[in-house]
Amino acid sequence: MKRAVPKDKMKEPQPMEEDTTKVFVGGLSPDTTKKDVEEALAKYGIVSAKIMTHMGSEKPRGFAFAYFDTVKSAQTVAKIKWFKILVSALVCM
Repeated sequence: MKRAVPKDKMKEPQPMEEDTTKVFVGGLSPDTTKKDVEEALAKYGIVSAKIMTHMGSEKPRGFAFAYFDTVKSAQTVAKIKWFKILVSALVCM
């Protein structure tokens, strides 16, 4: 998982901000649901997840944002990097 970064600042990798609770979750299967992400990260204090979709078709784009209850929870998840949701592995930055 990684911290969310605006497009204009994506030129170089940046460390996770110390005060963010929003984490990027990539590599999701098209069958992955919000509930799947929340259940996989439940023990880390996830508050909610948002599966990103294509405008108009609502097809999943293969990534989500997870929101945690504390900064420490988000940092813990970011350090782990890999989780399994359903049968496919996903990258967490």
